[in-house]
Amino acid sequence: MWLKEEVTFMSYLEAPRIADQDGSSDISVAAKALANNLESRLTKGLDHELDLASFQALMSVLCRIYADSVELGEVEPPVLSRTGISATDAMAVSAGLLQAAGMSAFELGFWQSWTGR
Repeated sequence: MWLKEEVTFMSYLEAPRIADQDGSSDISVAAKALANNLESRLTKGLDHELDLASFQALMSVLCRIYADSVELGEVEPPVLSRTGISATDAMAVSAGLLQAAGMSAFELGFWQSWTGR
């Protein structure tokens, strides 16, 4: 059996970070700008204009980044409380992610009780 301490996964290796003067990396600045742009469009009732492939690519990489953080013990919530997502939003996204992974809510519950997360 492989123990986490015995294995180094490529996703756990830290890439060099290019920091801005305020300490933010270029990718963080770009991510915040994209998030602000999309949030502004939604607030104004405009279409987000993301095609399905772009949306899925963003969602996939963000899920992998969050999962890697959880595996490293960084268990911050993926979104801040009361930042504009409703319980319905959270459930719709959760259900969609489970469906995409070919899993059910039962398996999520089992995983949570097994891992304590």
